Amino acid sequence: VKVFQNRIKKISTSKLNDVMLPIFENSPPPSVKGKFVKVKFATMLPTYKPTFAFYCNHPKYIKEPYKRYIENRLRENFDFSGVPIHCFLERSRKFKSKQDAKKPWSPNVFDNQGFFMFDRSWLLLKSSFYFIHVV
Repeated sequence: VKVFQNRIKKISTSKLNDVMLPIFENSPPPSVKGKFVKVKFATMLPTYKPTFAFYCNHPKYIKEPYKRYIENRLRENFDFSGVPIHCFLERSRKFKSKQDAKKPWSPNVFDNQGFFMFDRSWLLLKSSFYFIHVV
């Protein structure tokens, strides 16, 4: 019962950022090729399993050990014991090129079945209202 309660727990974006951003500042990810990764904000995605998205400037430079570190800090601070946690690192829109900033959604964001693609995982939208058909 406790694991189920942990699984359906929802955390607000503001509370998540209040807890996680100081952790990123105190122990940032190691620099790669002289580039430092800066995490701007985090949010919990509306899925059945606890899934978190972290927006940063260089997500490809964050290695697996630091991802495990993030998951362990989430478990420690929000009591997600016994529940699988999924963390995704995405490039923040602020750091994208000007050409990408003009188009907020790329043509491949939705597939023809109403699924939203978010960094190799698929999230079912609640309504077909958000379905976009790209010709």
